[in-house]
Amino acid sequence: MEPVNTSASNFEAIQNLKSAVVLSPLQLNNIRLDVKHTVLTPDYLENLINSKK
Repeated sequence: MEPVNTSASNFEAIQNLKSAVVLSPLQLNNIRLDVKHTVLTPDYLENLINSKK
């Protein structure tokens, strides 16, 4: 088995981390994971928690 050269992938990972920015909750909420994206409001989360009880 040949050794894997991880220095290139480590370099890419470090570069990605250097360009990372902190997102606010509203910015995170705008990320659409799929077509059925749900806006996470405090009311929605409270109803979700209460429905699990």
